Amino acid sequence: MKNNLLTISFVGVFRTRQTMIQPLNAEFCRGVFHNPGSTVSGFSPAGFVVKHKILPAPSISITPEKLIVMATSQDDLFEYINALRPQIPEYDFGAYGLNRDIESLDICQNEDISDWICKHFVKPQYYLGKIINRTSKLNLLVDINENELINVDMEPRAGIKNGLFLSINHHNNYKIKGLPKQDELSDWYSDSNEKVNKVINGLLK
Repeated sequence: MKNNLLTISFVGVFRTRQTMIQPLNAEFCRGVFHNPGSTVSGFSPAGFVVKHKILPAPSISITPEKLIVMATSQDDLFEYINALRPQIPEYDFGAYGLNRDIESLDICQNEDISDWICKHFVKPQYYLGKIINRTSKLNLLVDINENELINVDMEPRAGIKNGLFLSINHHNNYKIKGLPKQDELSDWYSDSNEKVNKVINGLLK
């Protein structure tokens, strides 16, 4: 089994809903991802967004409920957060998420990944006779402690035989003020990676 990181994101959940969202500086938006030709920014129905023209990451979103910074590597995520910090107010966050999307490859060799998911997570007594049993999407919630929850969505990886796509939300119900400094965020992700890997390895073994 091989796990590849696709995206990684920090999500700050505002303690109080934001009724006014100020646009980010235009020069900052053009240069934050070092690719001004492929970066667009502006208001959407959800809020203010800075994003790649086509790809899901990198992106920065400020909505009335939360702030989301997404990247394709942890180093890039830290860089974007450091650049964003002086551009926004020191928001009060009531909770935060340390999230990532990964693909897991080479899980099974001789069966369809949809069949494997079903056999791996559904008890045989729930099968419908000899009908082929397949699972297209599965959601699992794992309580780490009273303040932390790991939410795992998994489904077959589009276009990759026997590949699995996992969207992982590590919710932390801790209050913080402002965006975390890089050393602090690095420690958080180190701890989060250990917890998430333990959960994923346990689910997929």
